[in-house]
Amino acid sequence: MALFGFAVQKKPSMVDSILGGCVDRLADLHAQHVLLVRLKQTLQRQRAVAVHSRGAAAAVDAGDVGSAEQELALLLDACVGTSANEVRIAKGAIDAVTRPAKEQIVALLSQLGWPAPAASLHLNDKLVLARFSDALRNLARIHNTLSKSKIAHVITLDAPLACVFDPVLTRVKFHFFTSSSTNRIDKPEWLLKYVMQIIDDHSVFLDLMQDILNELPENTLLAKTEYISHMMLFVTDRIQFLALHSLDDSPLFSHLITEVIRFDKTLQKVHNYYRTRYPANLIHSGPLLDVFCQNPQLFRRWLDIEREVAQLRFNELMNVADPWIASVSASESIKHTMSSENLVDLLDIITDRYRNLSPVHQIAFIEGIQLSLLSRYLSAAKDRLNALQSTFEPAISDDAVLRKFSRLEASLKLTSGLDAVVQVVKRWGEDTLFLEMLEVFKTLTHANEIDPAKASMFVSVESDYGKVIRQVEGIVAEDCCQYVVESMWRFDQKKWNIHSTDSDPYDTESISPELQEALRYTSTILAMFDVCLPTKLRKDISRIFLGMLVDRLMVRPIGKCTFSEHGAVLLKKDVDALLGTFPVGVVRLVAGVKRFLSRFLSW
Repeated sequence: MALFGFAVQKKPSMVDSILGGCVDRLADLHAQHVLLVRLKQTLQRQRAVAVHSRGAAAAVDAGDVGSAEQELALLLDACVGTSANEVRIAKGAIDAVTRPAKEQIVALLSQLGWPAPAASLHLNDKLVLARFSDALRNLARIHNTLSKSKIAHVITLDAPLACVFDPVLTRVKFHFFTSSSTNRIDKPEWLLKYVMQIIDDHSVFLDLMQDILNELPENTLLAKTEYISHMMLFVTDRIQFLALHSLDDSPLFSHLITEVIRFDKTLQKVHNYYRTRYPANLIHSGPLLDVFCQNPQLFRRWLDIEREVAQLRFNELMNVADPWIASVSASESIKHTMSSENLVDLLDIITDRYRNLSPVHQIAFIEGIQLSLLSRYLSAAKDRLNALQSTFEPAISDDAVLRKFSRLEASLKLTSGLDAVVQVVKRWGEDTLFLEMLEVFKTLTHANEIDPAKASMFVSVESDYGKVIRQVEGIVAEDCCQYVVESMWRFDQKKWNIHSTDSDPYDTESISPELQEALRYTSTILAMFDVCLPTKLRKDISRIFLGMLVDRLMVRPIGKCTFSEHGAVLLKKDVDALLGTFPVGVVRLVAGVKRFLSRFLSW
C-alpha cells in the first residue's frame, strides 16, 4: 500500500505466524520419521545379518554344507550397506563357511601327493579324487555366491583356490626367497624357468580341476589362470626387488628385462595367460613386465637402456662397407636396401619388447626411440644423396659414363630403401596395436582434430620421407634426362627441312642414326628403373623422366628447327621410337606427349 509516496509494509497476522510454525513443525516431524524408518531398516538388516551369521556357523558345526551355503547367501543379500559392522560379520561368516571345504581340500590333496608333478600324483585313488571333486565344487559355489553379492567390492578376500596353490608357492619361496644357492640376483632366469617348469608339471592336474569346475553351470573360475596368478603374486615382488637392486648395472638390468619379456611371451602363447581382468582383489592380472612400468624410476632406466642399445645397433647396421646395396629379399612392391631392411628388423624387435605394455608406455618407446632412429636414418640417406648428386663429371669417356650410371643406380637403390621404410610404417599404422595407441595419443595431446584418413603414429615419418622421395624423383629424372640429352648433340644438329627424292617419301629409314645412342641410354636407364625401383616408384620417376624429355624435344628440335613434310615424318618416327622405350601406361600419363603429338597432327 502506498500513502503519500511512501510504501507501507503489512505486518503478518497472528494466524500467519501460527500457520508458519505448524509448517516448520510438520517438516521436522517428517524428517524425524524418515530417520526413524531408516534406523528401523538398519536394525532389521543387522538383525538379519546376525541371524544368518549364527545360522551359517551352526550349519558348519553340524556339517550341513548346503544349509551353510544357503545361510551365507541370505546373509550377503541382507548386507546392502557398507558399514564396518556388516563387513566384519560378513567376513567372519565367509571364513566360517569356507574353512571346512578348504581344510578338506588340503587334506585330500596331501593324500593325492600334491604338490608333486601331475605324473606322480595318485590320481587312480577314485575315492579320494571324488571327495576332492565335491569339496572343490563346494568352494567354487561359495566363490560364485560371493562374487555376485552386493558387498563384493568392499570385501578383500583370498584367491578362491589359494588353499590348492599355497603348497606350490611355499616351494617357490624356499628356493628363491631364502639363502638358498638358487636365489641369485644375476640369475633371474632360474626363478622364471622354475615357475614355468612347475606350471608345465601341474598342467594335467589343472586341466582335471577345470573339468570339475566346469560341472557347475555358473562357474567362472579358470584353474590354470588362477594358479599362474597365485604364483605371480610372489614372482612380481621378487622381480621388482631384483630390478631395484640392479638399477646401476646396465647389463644385469637389461638381462632381467629380456628374461621377463621371454617369460611373458611363454605365458601368453603356451598357457593362454593374457591380461584378463578378474573381480577386484581376487586375482593378480597383467604381464610381469608391468613391474617396470608401475615404478617411474624403473621405467626411465629401462627406456634409457633400450635407447642406448638401439642407437648402438643402428650404428652397427650403418657402419658397413655399403649400407645402401639392394637386399636379396626385394619384391616388386617393396625393394629394400640392406640398411632399410635391417632398420625395419630393429624397429620390429623394439616393438616386440613393448607390445604388451599400456599405450602410454608404448608411446614413450615410439617417441623416445623409434622415431629417433627413423629420423637418423633419413638424415644419413640425405647425406648420401647429397654426396652422390654433388659429384659432377662430364660423360667424355666410357669410364665416365659407367661412373655416372653407377651413381644413378646408387641413388635409385637408396630411394627404394626410403620408400620401403614408408611402406612398412604405413602398414604398421593400420595395425590394431598402433591404432589403439593413436587414440590414447590424441587424448594426451588433445589432437582430436586429426584427419582420420591421415591419422597414424608415424604420420610425421611418412611426411618427411615422402618429401625427400619426391625431391629425389625430380633430381633423378633430371639427371637421367641430362644423360640422354648429352648423347643427343648430333641429333640436335640434324637438318629437318630436307626433301625426299624417292618415289615414296615416307619409305625412309625408321630411326635417325643420330638418335641411336640416346635410345641406348634411355633403355639402359629404364632397365635400371626396373631392377632398382618398386612398381609405383618406377612409374612415378619414369613419368617425370619422359615429361622432361618431351619438353626438351618441344624446345629442340621443334622449337628451333624448320621442318619439311619429309623431315616431320622422320621426326615422328624418331619420337615414336623414343616413346616406345617407355611402358605404354607411363606414356599415357604424360600430358606433354599429347601436346607433342598434336604438333605433328597440325602439320
